[in-house]
Formats: sequence, structure tokens, C-alpha cells
Amino acid sequence: MQIGSNPCLMMTDTGHGMAPEVLRRAIEPFFTTKDAGKGTGLGLSSVYGFARQSGGFVNLSSEVGRGTTVQVCLPRAAAEASDAIATKLKPVLPKGDGELVLVVEDNDQVRQVTLARLEALGYTVLEARSGPEALEILKSDGEIELVFSDVVMPGGMSGFDVAEWVRSEKPTLKVLLASGHHEIANGESRSSVFRLLAKPYTQAQLAGAVREVLNHR
Repeated sequence: MQIGSNPCLMMTDTGHGMAPEVLRRAIEPFFTTKDAGKGTGLGLSSVYGFARQSGGFVNLSSEVGRGTTVQVCLPRAAAEASDAIATKLKPVLPKGDGELVLVVEDNDQVRQVTLARLEALGYTVLEARSGPEALEILKSDGEIELVFSDVVMPGGMSGFDVAEWVRSEKPTLKVLLASGHHEIANGESRSSVFRLLAKPYTQAQLAGAVREVLNHR
């Protein structure tokens, strides 16, 4: 379908639907109605962010007991744009050279996306679902060159705790942290010690941050 000059993709389900107070917050980063540890609320927020970055928009409509409809509308590419122009305008992302990166993230979906993103950038990846699991891997694998960890995780060990352990036990190993919590990214004193990437981030931001940390002497 099409709204104005924008072609749109429309998806409708017949699920429970959303109450008005939930619908108003549905695209907020990290807003979720799921139980703790069951979801991050990044899905619709990411879709909305990608659409806005592309000059498009997202329409949401929902009714309790009837289901939800999502419309993603994106601007049509100019017909006269040539492949040469598109290639020239496409940003060149800093790539890896097979460096081994340990990704520490408790959310399965976010972790799998992150692993795929890093592999696409040319890195070799390992994964851990918690801080304690990450430490077990770090103690036995001496080839890891970068630890990329979420800050807020269950199990009594945060990303900052992992980073502090690395700084104490493996001081030459590089660390990059990520967090979607504004208060952590801007108010936590340890965030000035370790490089911290704010969620949600683009592929370009991820590529730049990883390369910057690895290149830092």
C-alpha cells in the first residue's frame, strides 16, 4: 500500500491488542509489558528509529481484544539515482581483521543480532549469557582481544564488574560496554573509565566504537 508518496508495509495481527496507555508508550526504548528478564522493548523502538533515519514514519493502531496494526512507511528512492551514486554515498565502515570478540549479553535476541553484526564487520565472535559465564571463558581463552558487554545483567554481576575484573586480571585486554539506561550512560562514574556505547546504536556506531577501542594504545 502507499500513503502519499511513501510506499508502506502493513502488518496486522489478531492478538490481545494494546490498551491506549500502552499504545502511547509502545515505541519508547526499553518500555515493555513483559515480565523482568523476558524482553527489552527494543523491537518497535528500533523499527521506529530506522524509519525516522530513512525519512519515513511508523503508524500504530491497536484495540484490546481485536489486535494491532503496524504500518512502516519509507520514502521511495529517486528513480534517476544510479548505482554509482548509491555506492559513492554508502558509508565505508571500519572493518575487523578476524579479531576475536567476546559478546556478553543476557538477552538471547539482542545477543544473536550483535553476534551477526560483528561477524558482518569481519570479527570472530564468542558469546556469554552472563558475567560469571564470561569470566569462565576469559580464564580459559587467551586469544580474545575485546570484551563487548551489556552493563545491566542478572546473576549479580554487571558489565562494569566484568570490566573491572578484566582491568585487574587481563590489563591488556580491551573492553567496550553498552547500555540503554540513560542514567548509566550519563551518570555512572565508571562510565568515564570504560568506553560505553549507548543503545540503541547503528551498525556504523558499533563499527566505529569497536575499532576505536581495539586501536587505542
